[in-house]
Amino acid sequence: MTQTDVRVTERANALIGDRVRRVEDERFLTGQGQYLGDLRHPDLKHVGILRSPVAHARIRRVDVSNAVALPGVIAAFTGEELAQFARPFSHLLPMIPTLQQIEWHALAIGKVRYVGEPVAAVVATSRYVAEDALELIEVDYEELPAVVEVESALADGAPKLYDEWPSNDFLFMPFATGDIDGAFASADGVVRERFTHHRVTGLPLEGHGALGEYDLATGRLTLHASTQQPHNLRTVIADVTGIPENKVRVVSPDMGGGFGNKAHFFREEALVALIATRVDYPVVWSADRVENLTASLHSREQTHDVEVAYRNDGRVLAI
Repeated sequence: MTQTDVRVTERANALIGDRVRRVEDERFLTGQGQYLGDLRHPDLKHVGILRSPVAHARIRRVDVSNAVALPGVIAAFTGEELAQFARPFSHLLPMIPTLQQIEWHALAIGKVRYVGEPVAAVVATSRYVAEDALELIEVDYEELPAVVEVESALADGAPKLYDEWPSNDFLFMPFATGDIDGAFASADGVVRERFTHHRVTGLPLEGHGALGEYDLATGRLTLHASTQQPHNLRTVIADVTGIPENKVRVVSPDMGGGFGNKAHFFREEALVALIATRVDYPVVWSADRVENLTASLHSREQTHDVEVAYRNDGRVLAI
């Protein structure tokens, strides 16, 4: 161990159990933080996203003509239009044969599968104009039966979210090791319990958002995003837009909370990136509280049926 290693170790040990003075607070408390909403660009335009009001429906028609006619609206996009110059997201993992393989798009095509799914988008001179334009978009939905919790989704005859799947079972991965049957047969007792956990979602003060800027001359795309995983997001953006990854830059500015909620890529981030390549302006989308509550990621709805074989001395034989 070198003298430098010794000094580093001593300094680290001195911090354990001690009150450590925070070093980042002064910048935030004096208003010097820079969040996504603090970024200013000349000619910045605003993206508004129309979201599905129903949990499950076929999309018969999306008409954005009235929205495009509104003064201040620069462009409007439907799923079919966007798909002409975008690659789908893919979840193709052939090494896990029991995992359903799927592709999906930044805007829904043909079907919506949850309340809040993005259906259309507009670009306007202000957030206010964008919100007004969204109200002018006409969508004809053929509403379908929905499933809203785990067990009903797996029941016989449940409505299928993906028509090409045999069921809603996304992943079935059986695993066993050791002599399970023998352990249960020799046990002094067996405990059987069902554990359930409702869905949760993170509610950071700052909702999700992204600002995209595309340089047509160099073919470079810069995306500022309120994300906890900029490196993975860069790979996704490159894949969806078709722009080489070495020409995609993702910047994560100061973030107003994440709680793991922003540790995933959002299709809206790719939507902003795609739109930035189609209009001659930098564009920004920032989720309001309704969007955050409606369409942010959920997690942890779980049902566990557990059997534990034990001996009277407290030893667990098998689970």
